[in-house]
Amino acid sequence: MSLSPPFVEPGRVLSRARPIGVELPPSVVLTVTETDPEIRNATVTTSFKPAKTETGLIVQVPPFVSTGEKIKINTDDGAYIERV
Repeated sequence: MSLSPPFVEPGRVLSRARPIGVELPPSVVLTVTETDPEIRNATVTTSFKPAKTETGLIVQVPPFVSTGEKIKINTDDGAYIERV
C-alpha cells in the first residue's frame, strides 16, 4: 500500500503522506525588476552589476541585462546563467 496520494506532484518529499521537503529544479527563469541602465559597448568580459528579480533575489548580471528582461538563475548557488 502506497502512503502517497496519486495527485502528489514530482519533486515533493513525503513522510506518512505529508510533504516534508521540496526538490528544486536545476534552474529557474525570473524577470529583472530593477537594475542599473545598460552600459553601451559592454562586453561579456566586463564586470557584473546587481539586478533585483521579481522574487526579491539580487543577482550579479552582465552589464547588457536590462530591467524587464528574463534571466535564467542556477538554483544551487543563485548565480546568473544566461538571458532568456
